[in-house]
Amino acid sequence: MRQPALVLAAVAALSFAAPAKAAIVTSNYSFVTGAAGSGTFSVNFDTGTGTYSLSAFNYALGSTTFTTANVSLQQTGGFNFVIGGNTIDAATVTSLAGQDDFSFGWAPVVFPPTVFTYYVAGGILPVQTTNITLALVETPAGVPEPATWAMMLLGFAGIGIAIRRGRKVVAAT
Repeated sequence: MRQPALVLAAVAALSFAAPAKAAIVTSNYSFVTGAAGSGTFSVNFDTGTGTYSLSAFNYALGSTTFTTANVSLQQTGGFNFVIGGNTIDAATVTSLAGQDDFSFGWAPVVFPPTVFTYYVAGGILPVQTTNITLALVETPAGVPEPATWAMMLLGFAGIGIAIRRGRKVVAAT
C-alpha cells in the first residue's frame, strides 16, 4: 500500500514543477580609459532568443553625456559587438561637426577589449585612441528552479523512507 502511494506522490510533485523558462541575464560593467575618463554599462542577454541588448549606459566625454538614448550596441559578427555613440567608425566623424563621440569593441566571450576610440568636437580635433580597462561587476547567483526543489524534496523523502524501513523492532522478552 505504501509503494503505490509513494509513486503517486512522486508523480504529483513532478507534475507541479514548471519547466525551465528563458531568462534575462544582466551583466554590469565598469570601464576606465586613459585620457577619456570612465563610465559604466549593463548588457542584457535573453537566453530564449540568444540576443544581447544594452540596458544601461553612463559616460561623459567632453560636453556630451552618453546614455542608452544616444548609445548603441551593434553586433559586428559572431560574439563581437561595438558600443558607440553617434557613429561607430572614424571615417564619418567629420560629418559630426561640433559633436563628441566614441566607440569600443566588446565581446562577452573574448574578454577584454583593449582599444577605446574617441573624438572630441566631431572632427575639429583628430580622432584619438587610448587603452581601455573593462571590469565585470559580479552579480548574485539566481534561485533554483521549481523542478530542482521538487527533485531535492523527493530525494529527502526517499532517504527518510529508506531509513524508516531499515529499522528493525526488537521484541521485549
